[in-house]
Amino acid sequence: MKHVFTILAAVLLSTAVFAQKEVPYVLTPVADNPSTPTRYQGSTGTCWCHAGISFLESELIRRGKGTFDLSEMFLVRHNYENRFFQNFMLHGKGNLSQGGHPHQVMRLVAWYGVMPEEVYHGINYDSKGHNHKEFNGRIKALGAEIAESRVYDAAKRAELEAMLDSHLGPLPEFDAKGYAESIGLTEKYLDEIVNFTSFSHYPFYRPFSLEVKDNWDGGQYMNVPLDEFIAIIDHALKHGYTVIWSGDTNAGFDRRHEMAINPLPEYFDEAMKFERIWPEIEVTQENRQHDFETFRTLDQHSMHITGLCKDQNGNYFYKTKESAFKEGSDNGGFMYMSRSFTMMRGLSIMVHKKGVPKEIRKKCGIK
Repeated sequence: MKHVFTILAAVLLSTAVFAQKEVPYVLTPVADNPSTPTRYQGSTGTCWCHAGISFLESELIRRGKGTFDLSEMFLVRHNYENRFFQNFMLHGKGNLSQGGHPHQVMRLVAWYGVMPEEVYHGINYDSKGHNHKEFNGRIKALGAEIAESRVYDAAKRAELEAMLDSHLGPLPEFDAKGYAESIGLTEKYLDEIVNFTSFSHYPFYRPFSLEVKDNWDGGQYMNVPLDEFIAIIDHALKHGYTVIWSGDTNAGFDRRHEMAINPLPEYFDEAMKFERIWPEIEVTQENRQHDFETFRTLDQHSMHITGLCKDQNGNYFYKTKESAFKEGSDNGGFMYMSRSFTMMRGLSIMVHKKGVPKEIRKKCGIK
């Protein structure tokens, strides 16, 4: 028998149908932190920026700065400029794809500031939503042409800017750097955002550059044991902080049911029918490492975790904003990831340093 997917509203002492999906999980909230409405990335690979902006908007709420709707495409534009130059310096061997990692959002805000969405939508074409498929192809073609010419002068830079203007729209006269500082997104604050990962091919409690293609700028991730990796997520959520999760969304990730689970292989097909709860894989440092080194866990997606729930069997699930949902999702654009899935398929997390347990901060040398 199927049960309606519900969340028990503890504050209201009532039960409410939440996702309108028939799955066997009954989720009770443990922590539910404020967030802005999910905004959809459309036909783009900009999940890294949508997750990063969503995270910053929740941080502004947490810090008492107010509720904001900030522009993703303003930062996507500058990201293209930066990686375009890197591609030139690497003789066309750089990464001009749409993907990235959330730490790049923090760098971009520190360098360029931020704009409200109403000031820069980033859509200068006939579409209600974002679509970068054809645009990214033109970016790559121009990048290859310039790399081959070995000349990136003012004229070539102007050609790139004209391409960005034609698709994303010209940049308005707006003090983005001053605006960022005025709402609390200062460089000092942005330096307090930290990245973690958990893999055994590097020493623990030291940072390293995660070997995935979209970490094209060599971002550093503090390496911690797996039990501490998940402990950081739980501690942050229970203490009012939110977390960005980046990882693989292939096996076990089901947008139709708005769930992500990690069933034992022998139960996988049955489990993905969501007719009953099946046992999930016990994740260890060893099997997580194995799946990373055999490319079963890939760098595919970034999402913003805002809450923590328990199912009727006491298993944890993570309430996660999913920008790749189609607009109008009846669940507000949220997924629920099991703890096993979150640990096995998560490559990295990003969080404010005060959301990290003190003993872990001390081991990592984070003050």
